[in-house]
Amino acid sequence: MQRYAASFRHSALLSRRVGGFSLMEVLLAMLVGCVMVIGSMQIYPTLHRHSQNTLRHFWLEQRIHQALFALEKDLRRAGFCTSRCQDNVVTLGQFPGETANSCAIVAYDFNRRGGAPQRRETFGYRLRAGAWETQVSIVDCGGGGWERRLDPQEVTVTRFEVIAWRNVTGLALYEVHLAGHWFRRPDIARHTVRWIAGHNA
Repeated sequence: MQRYAASFRHSALLSRRVGGFSLMEVLLAMLVGCVMVIGSMQIYPTLHRHSQNTLRHFWLEQRIHQALFALEKDLRRAGFCTSRCQDNVVTLGQFPGETANSCAIVAYDFNRRGGAPQRRETFGYRLRAGAWETQVSIVDCGGGGWERRLDPQEVTVTRFEVIAWRNVTGLALYEVHLAGHWFRRPDIARHTVRWIAGHNA
């Protein structure tokens, strides 16, 4: 009889141990879960904006880098001729209303036909109304028909400047500034400075 009673108490105790959660435990778990869900819903937009801004910074840097690559290539070739070159192989100016030195026209013997570079062998870069434009076969910084190198719906260019220098050995050096920000987002900005050696000028 005592053995039966002990077995009964053990079974009752075991049943209580393996039983489900109480109502208070379930309510408490639901409350904690709701708080976590609400907290994550408030954090997600912040994380999303941060990731979008980081991606835009990366895109902006890549676009400015790609745009400067073409100018850097032309400045390094400036003055290359198979025979005697003209003296003024890099002409600096500006479109009317823009800042000084915000336009550069580079000349070199692109076709390797000899003689001074012809008009068709000139390559222009300029700032105009927040856009960075390029053109070939030109003689000055005015006129139309220029092509926008950076999409103005993505990047607003705030500065383009080319400053010509000479080092102690007479080598031509060009200090190039290209700055801009993401369209309608001035807080996402990039200012790149390049020093380019003109080996032929």
